[in-house]
Amino acid sequence: MILLSKAIHLFTVLHVIHLLIHFSLLSFPAGILNTPVVTPLSAFPSLSNPADLRLVKNNQNYYAFIANRGNGTITCLSFGNSMTNAPTELYTYTVAGAGSLTDIDLSMTCSPPVAFLSDALTGDITKYYSHQD
Repeated sequence: MILLSKAIHLFTVLHVIHLLIHFSLLSFPAGILNTPVVTPLSAFPSLSNPADLRLVKNNQNYYAFIANRGNGTITCLSFGNSMTNAPTELYTYTVAGAGSLTDIDLSMTCSPPVAFLSDALTGDITKYYSHQD
């Protein structure tokens, strides 16, 4: 959940339609206790049974990092400078040896940022970071 200028934005659980994963954005312009406005977003064929999603803001831009349970990958989506923008896929990264990623946690307080991934199949916790800024 992300709070942007008194409006709250939340992503629904991902659902499958015709083997593509779709997102819906729930906006709560009148607050979390009121009925949300639902906006369907793009489909992303690279997602495979997504299990966890982390939203981060970096340099005024918003990103979603998704742990894919079905294929052991991380997918990164960019929303640009507003969570209400349609996301675009930046990359999908295959985690070596991963079998079934179930969780992702991302720390932006480190340089470079660090993600920790858990794998239900292997029981491993993996530390992931990028050398790119």
